[in-house]
Amino acid sequence: MQVIFLKNQQNAGRKGEVKKVADGFALNFLIPNKIALPATPANVKTYSVLADGTVDSVAAHKVASQSLEKLAAAIRGVTLNFAEKADDKGTLFAGISRDRLAVELTAQGAAVKPKQIELDEPIKKLGDFKITVTLKPDLKSAFRIIIKKITA
Repeated sequence: MQVIFLKNQQNAGRKGEVKKVADGFALNFLIPNKIALPATPANVKTYSVLADGTVDSVAAHKVASQSLEKLAAAIRGVTLNFAEKADDKGTLFAGISRDRLAVELTAQGAAVKPKQIELDEPIKKLGDFKITVTLKPDLKSAFRIIIKKITA
């Protein structure tokens, strides 16, 4: 995976450098810790390193806000369907957690972190739910999940 380094990382890359790294290293360490960003054409253009080695942060902030707006719009259109084992009263044997919702949203093309999903405890009932995602303090979006019982 190609990434743009936002900070110097020992044995990996220097600030402003575009470099190919292992997918797992990028997705699990560099990107979550804000050390690097995926090297998309838009990010490469935005994070061009200036002569003194600083990243053009004004343009970076503008692009980040635009990408969050696009992500919010993508989340609004998502409906996740789950078929789960449940008892006769409609209680699930295994609850649906933030982590699972984040994985399912990412599979739908809307990558979010579990901590961005507003869910106090795992969902343990059959039904239709509206879940809110906080992308930044002033930007929220919601998606819908439908949980049905598996018919054996």
